[in-house]
Amino acid sequence: MATSTSVWSEAAGAIRLLVCGDVHYKWGPKDHRALELLKPHAVLFVGDFGEEATSIVEDISCLPQPKATILGNHDAWHSLYPTGQPQYSGALKQLKDLGQDHLAWSAKRFKGKDHPPFTIMGARPFSQGGDWANDFIQDPATGEAVREDYGDWDLQEALSDPQTRQRVCAVVFGHMHHRLHPIAGGGLRNMAALDPTTATVYLNAAVVPRQDTVEDFDGGLVQAQHFLAIEIRDDIVVMATHCDYTIESLFGSFAIQIY
Repeated sequence: MATSTSVWSEAAGAIRLLVCGDVHYKWGPKDHRALELLKPHAVLFVGDFGEEATSIVEDISCLPQPKATILGNHDAWHSLYPTGQPQYSGALKQLKDLGQDHLAWSAKRFKGKDHPPFTIMGARPFSQGGDWANDFIQDPATGEAVREDYGDWDLQEALSDPQTRQRVCAVVFGHMHHRLHPIAGGGLRNMAALDPTTATVYLNAAVVPRQDTVEDFDGGLVQAQHFLAIEIRDDIVVMATHCDYTIESLFGSFAIQIY
């Protein structure tokens, strides 16, 4: 099988980001190896690691790569919902482990010798979507109440602020899985959008499950992992692509294959 790390261009002055969408327990040693081989300037985690999956979050907190995280609603599952499990302890442990890498209503500046400086800003943590009063619709056929998500108003207000709207080149997020609910008509969700006024690109990283069976270049089936790769030059997103990858062990070394 041919090997490739060609997800990035050779252009100088580019910012290279990997975004890990909703993990939902699909995280392991191959992901560590992929980060070593792909060498992003930062790794962004958009939450939903699992139902307060503290061991996974602890592992991610120890990654040597520059990173930023935001915890999702699943990461406070036993605290937000009546599951019968202990409340708050799991959510608090995740916050403690992530420390300053958890960007709830905060920002982090990334500087490096091989890329321009850039800033990652975090929105609302543990978010379940917009206003609770608008969270429910009714299926016309069954009358069943169906949860829908509309995003967070505070994020919308921040992006609309004249002082910030011309400076945000991309918004990345998860939570909204790429496969639509059957009640919503099924099929696949549009995973990218462009604001024509501000040129801000909105990118959904929630390909679920992020570990799945894909077809390789020879027509065979392989188990692959998912990342969203983003490249930014001169404050413009010039590339955003969903990558499925496998790790191959060859003569005592490792190589990555991207599909």
